[in-house]
Amino acid sequence: GSIRQRLFGILNGIDMAVWDPQQDTRIAANFDPVHMGGKRTCRQKLAARMRLRLKPDTVLLGMVTRMVDMKGMDIVAEAMPELMKRNVAVAILGSGQEKYQKLCAEWVEAWPGRFSARIGYDAQLAHEIQAGSDISLIPSRHEPCGLTQFYSLRYGTVPVVHAVGGLEDSVEDLSADGATGTGLKFKEYRAASLLAAIDRGLEFFAKPTVWAGIQQRGMTQDFSWAKPAADYIAHYRRIAPNA
Repeated sequence: GSIRQRLFGILNGIDMAVWDPQQDTRIAANFDPVHMGGKRTCRQKLAARMRLRLKPDTVLLGMVTRMVDMKGMDIVAEAMPELMKRNVAVAILGSGQEKYQKLCAEWVEAWPGRFSARIGYDAQLAHEIQAGSDISLIPSRHEPCGLTQFYSLRYGTVPVVHAVGGLEDSVEDLSADGATGTGLKFKEYRAASLLAAIDRGLEFFAKPTVWAGIQQRGMTQDFSWAKPAADYIAHYRRIAPNA
């Protein structure tokens, strides 16, 4: 058969115990889909830690990433001047290409209190950004599966994703009224499309009831290894029925 018939994609699972907003010890306050007060606490603490100024209607955008083209840093860089005209604050954690690390330093100078970056990896801060952000940016150019979107959804942080690979498969685009879907997808890999997806998110954020429904749908999905494991077993049985 063709390659397409012989290839079979199985999404990753995540460690549901490590990434669990109800019992995560690395975050400022615990929360669950019904009791979201702890997420507001996480948001305030994250803003304080990253020295960001938030009004109640400011949308906090988080990004935990390798700072490389493949992860979409090129279109983030292109979008940034326009993005910062919005009522948003941005927190980035990551390291990678020198040019992006330099840009982050420049952005902190350009937009103090509105843009903040930590260069390096910090497991504690990764959890804090997932828990405290309103929206996460995952604009990867290509992505076999990705895990960040699962963490975001689990913590009630709505992902903005480039509709490619595992991001396409694991995030359902929000409908026009926000009544179905779990995240914000953009198809063309360019800054304008990324901005348009973020703008859709800002509109939903301004409707608290709709936003709460979106968060709840994401948080109640099963991202454990249970389904992928079953998929693997089924697939091996198909390949070697008598093994």
